[in-house]
Amino acid sequence: MNAEQAAKNWGCKSSWVRDRCKEGIIPLAEKKGLCWDIPEDAEKPACTRFVAVQIMNRLINNENGRNVELYPGKDKIRGKQILLYLSKCGFITRIKEDKFEKTIKNIKVTSEGLKLINWKNNKICFDEVGFKGYVNTPIVGSEIQIKGNRKQIQ
Repeated sequence: MNAEQAAKNWGCKSSWVRDRCKEGIIPLAEKKGLCWDIPEDAEKPACTRFVAVQIMNRLINNENGRNVELYPGKDKIRGKQILLYLSKCGFITRIKEDKFEKTIKNIKVTSEGLKLINWKNNKICFDEVGFKGYVNTPIVGSEIQIKGNRKQIQ
C-alpha cells in the first residue's frame, strides 16, 4: 500500500505516514520513485522516531547499570504500547504481552534499534556511566568498539 492508503487505514494524514517512513519507524517501507511502498500488514507506528530513540536510549542506560525510568511522567499504558510496537518491529528484544512485567527488566536494544538510533549518520557515545550523546560522523557499521573508557557504535 502507499502512504495515502496507509493514512486512510490508520486514520491519520498521509504526510504523517510519509514522515514515519522517512524516519525508518515503519519497518520494510521502501521508497519507489516518488511514492512509499508500505507492507499491507504494517501497523500504525505507536510513536515517532524521536520518542522511540528516547526510550531506546533509556534502555541502553539501564543496560549500562543506570536505573532510568523508561517513560517518566508519561502514561504507563502508552509506554507499554510503544514498547510492544518497538518489540514487534524488531527494534528491541521480544516482549510477550502476557508476561510484560516480567520481561521488561530484560529488554535490550537490537541491531535494528541501533540503526534507528544512528539514523542520519550519528554515532552514539557511551562511557562507564551511560549514554553521553551523539557524534556527527559517518556510520561504518553497527559493531561496538571499546576505546579507552568509551564505547562507540561504528
